[in-house]
Amino acid sequence: MTGAWRSSTLHRTWVSGRARTSAWRRFLGDPEDGEWVFVVPHDVEVGVATLEAMLAAVLQVPAAGLCCGDVGDGMVPVFDPYFGGMVVPGGQEAGWEPVDYAHGTLIGLRRHCLEEVGLFDERFFSYCEEADLALRVRRRGWQVGLVRGAPVRNRNLGSTVWTVDYLQTRNTLLLVQEESGPYHAFIRICFTLAQVLRGTVSPGSRPPVFDARARLTGVRDFICGASVHRHLGEVDLRLEVPGQLAPGDGRDVLGGLL
Repeated sequence: MTGAWRSSTLHRTWVSGRARTSAWRRFLGDPEDGEWVFVVPHDVEVGVATLEAMLAAVLQVPAAGLCCGDVGDGMVPVFDPYFGGMVVPGGQEAGWEPVDYAHGTLIGLRRHCLEEVGLFDERFFSYCEEADLALRVRRRGWQVGLVRGAPVRNRNLGSTVWTVDYLQTRNTLLLVQEESGPYHAFIRICFTLAQVLRGTVSPGSRPPVFDARARLTGVRDFICGASVHRHLGEVDLRLEVPGQLAPGDGRDVLGGLL
């Protein structure tokens, strides 16, 4: 793979919608930043050859619009009309593997795809926004894939359990309603309430990320149409001067192949 990386460091953990939109528009407004942009949160470890592997894979798929790295669990992201984003067992062969959506642990986005389809829906803020974008992308004829053998690892949970559970609950309901309709969202609410009841009366049944109050707040805010920012506030986004970045550098990256 030939070419150089022109990149900007992007600190994007709990970035406000206004600042994140500004960052994306900065990329789209500068054709010199290349065709692909890769975004990774601050608490993710990227393999030394991961970006090269992902770029090599997308070059073999002319209609590739979004891609993601391989977290090593052998699973692939899929969309269920009732449950939203989830994972199921996938293939083992290295390279491009079609998926319903690209997970946000390390996501690659194609300039021309974003110009045609649009950016992330800021109603989601974080969690499920990549699934929503991918489903819109696929409806426009672009392909979405996971690059098996392009390692990326999430070192830890980068936020509080309450925040993660709230966002996952509220945003899953929003995603299901947008894609499948109100009836499916109602069934998902019933399932969520059953999970809260079970987790409350039987603590041993709780998943690693569980907060009953967060889930109930997420259901309430979904029904009321409340913005996530009422709970999460706003955090500044910093974009540093573009420079050269070696893959595996470990920083948060917004960059493209020249």
